[in-house]
Amino acid sequence: MTALIRTATAVHGGDDCDDTDPSIHPNATETWYDGVDSDCDGASDADADGDGEDSDAHGGTDCDDTDPLAFSGNTERWYDGRDGNCDGADDYDQDGDGHRSTLWGGDDCDDLDTTVHPGVLDGCDAGDENCNGVEDEDCTDTGSADDTGESDDTGGGDDTGGGDDTAGGDDTGQSSTDTGPGDTGDDTGQSSTDTSAGSDTGWVSYPDGPGGASGSGGEGEKDRAGDCGCSAHPRGPGYSWCLVAAFLLHRRREDRLQKKARTLTPNRAA
Repeated sequence: MTALIRTATAVHGGDDCDDTDPSIHPNATETWYDGVDSDCDGASDADADGDGEDSDAHGGTDCDDTDPLAFSGNTERWYDGRDGNCDGADDYDQDGDGHRSTLWGGDDCDDLDTTVHPGVLDGCDAGDENCNGVEDEDCTDTGSADDTGESDDTGGGDDTGGGDDTAGGDDTGQSSTDTGPGDTGDDTGQSSTDTSAGSDTGWVSYPDGPGGASGSGGEGEKDRAGDCGCSAHPRGPGYSWCLVAAFLLHRRREDRLQKKARTLTPNRAA
């Protein structure tokens, strides 16, 4: 009776899952992938690491049935030496561009960017895309208006490129009507009342006669720029003639004042 109790199968309340095979019982050592649940634990005989997935060598999806941290659907941990999610990718190539990181013996200088690795064109973006240690060696300046780079730039007015840039803003116009940037005016006006920045507005009126008012004594004259055509810009045509005429008018006025003075002196003495 005691012997019958010891050898009772699970069907009869015991723990032996196969009472026809003496090698199968709860204390037996499991032999994996033989199709037999030797230790009667009920687990899959094709899942040696117990991660819930059968080995891919026996119809499952587990790429490493000896590692419970490697199975399909798992989150990949890069650079730990295992294919944690069983996708077959290189654990040392995180960006998947076919080049391992330089930090782990590869030649990819940026393993987070698929456009950076040896063999690509190194463009004009201040970077080393081909990982040769030289930035932008394949860059060609096109001289466009918004270019902010090279010394051979000849772009437009909003260009800030260095070197031999000849973009706008270097106005050298001399005309009084010139409104270009850079023209600050070089006023050469002679009048003491002239306040213009770039063009003289004329000569001051001189009084004639002892009374001090223009025209007193019946011979009033004005040394005005407009009377001799000097209303033009100082660099305009006829300006030199204007200066000569003004000088002669001034001398004429002085001669008349002196002549009047000589005429009045004898009368006062009498």
